[in-house]
Amino acid sequence: MSTSLHLVYQYRQLAVKCERRGLNMAEVELLETIEALFSKRAPDGRRHSTREEVSMVAELRMGGRRDRVAIENVSLGGMVCHQARGADVGDTVEVVIDDDELCLSYRFKADVCWSQGGEGDDEDRSLGLRFCGSPLLLRHAPPDEGRALSDDGEEFDVNTVVDADCAAA
Repeated sequence: MSTSLHLVYQYRQLAVKCERRGLNMAEVELLETIEALFSKRAPDGRRHSTREEVSMVAELRMGGRRDRVAIENVSLGGMVCHQARGADVGDTVEVVIDDDELCLSYRFKADVCWSQGGEGDDEDRSLGLRFCGSPLLLRHAPPDEGRALSDDGEEFDVNTVVDADCAAA
């Protein structure tokens, strides 16, 4: 999965925390470091946020609808996705990006700020999404294949324990 995505997640978490409660010095330094990584200087000396090109698949959720989309780029403020059906400018959506290898799921809330290409359910549509609110990072347990760890760190077979518990009942 993209390091850029994790940096955007961290940045969004810190930005929301800064608005609500403020940041400690270590968090301010981290925020500034991430901003520096995503910025470049224009000829006039001002900084501009860059978009990092990525190639990721995500799920775009709106209402009860779930569509697979291709993420083209991410920035500190949002992302661009393709093959986006059903969402219109002004809609609020949830973007779910799963990293199966690391058992992580990134969840971003975003507003659709522009649409380009086809209309409505056309698969050729591209959407510009602007992040809003605080993102979530969910950690999933890897496929356990019936194995688990006890409180003292011992590995055991879940099926045996369940069978023994049922037999005792």
